[in-house]
Amino acid sequence: MTKLNFRFETLAIIFAALTFFSFSALGNSFNESRDALTTEVLISTDDVNIGGTLLVPKQLQSTALVVFISGSSWQDRDNTIYGFPMFKIIAEHLAKEGIASFRYDDRGVGTSTYDFVNSTMVDLTKDVHDITRHFSTLEEKQFTDFILFGHSQGGIVATRVATENDKIKGLVLAGSPGVTIAELVLTQSRNEFANDANSVEELEKFVSSNNRLLHATATQRSSENFEKQFKEHYTPILKNSLKDEPLSEQEFEDRLSNDVKTYVTNYGLPALTSFLYVNPTLDLSATKVPVLSLHGGLDNQVKLDPNKDRIEMALLTSNTSFQTIVFGNADHFFKAAKDSQPVDGFLESISSWVLNMKEHHGSY
Repeated sequence: MTKLNFRFETLAIIFAALTFFSFSALGNSFNESRDALTTEVLISTDDVNIGGTLLVPKQLQSTALVVFISGSSWQDRDNTIYGFPMFKIIAEHLAKEGIASFRYDDRGVGTSTYDFVNSTMVDLTKDVHDITRHFSTLEEKQFTDFILFGHSQGGIVATRVATENDKIKGLVLAGSPGVTIAELVLTQSRNEFANDANSVEELEKFVSSNNRLLHATATQRSSENFEKQFKEHYTPILKNSLKDEPLSEQEFEDRLSNDVKTYVTNYGLPALTSFLYVNPTLDLSATKVPVLSLHGGLDNQVKLDPNKDRIEMALLTSNTSFQTIVFGNADHFFKAAKDSQPVDGFLESISSWVLNMKEHHGSY
């Protein structure tokens, strides 16, 4: 599978890009032989193999298995973004607290097969159903209760599965959207180019043409006219963003054409189009299991406003129990910007919530 190069911050929810940092100081306190047993797992289904890591503590404090679901783009089982293995860090913390977990490679990554960019939301939810079915029917290490941890767009998948699968007993939504992915793309598009160089009129023409192109491409309508309109309104935006770069007229035209082509290609990928107009609040309002909703105050991919409020309003409608925690200095991956460790309290908030579920509900 060939990865496409998503260059635009407007598509940050699809391929999030952060300032590079190293992963060096993490994991030193976790001792696998002392704290837990690690098992490499390959789950074979009708159409795909799902490879992942099962981490089971030596002393279980919860009978539920936490299953991690990554966000948009194809990620490895650790959800490693620029050297930061978010899921591995959380899993090792949970193991130290007596909580088992399973994290898996996305389709087409590592030991998982098939093709991520051509996989739809239906495919990805099916993978989670297959994972819960696998672990609930094992003769050894059997789990019958599951808590889904969905990061970013993975929260949409997790919530959908929770409405369909009675083995799901809880949801942790970390940096998850409360609006459609289409709305996120448009918001990011507006925020990326909102500066003194672009007038409000120019910017909103670009956002509107972006909206039309996105919809036409996603719904497989003829997009030729929308591409032309998009190119027209993107031209002054691009010129302003490149004003300090000495490009010839031909070089600029080549850059413009390439950018437009990239937008059109990206907007047509099933991995994006199948999520674009899914309203997460509909599944959230139908959710009957407890929810922990985590947000970063410095999250530029899924901003606090309006996503936190939309999620809370939907959960209030569902009448389920939920807790919202905001980490003011956390980015989309719940670390401080340019830092290599999770923000204070993030890991503990997850483990304490899972263990409190055991106290309150008895079956964990």
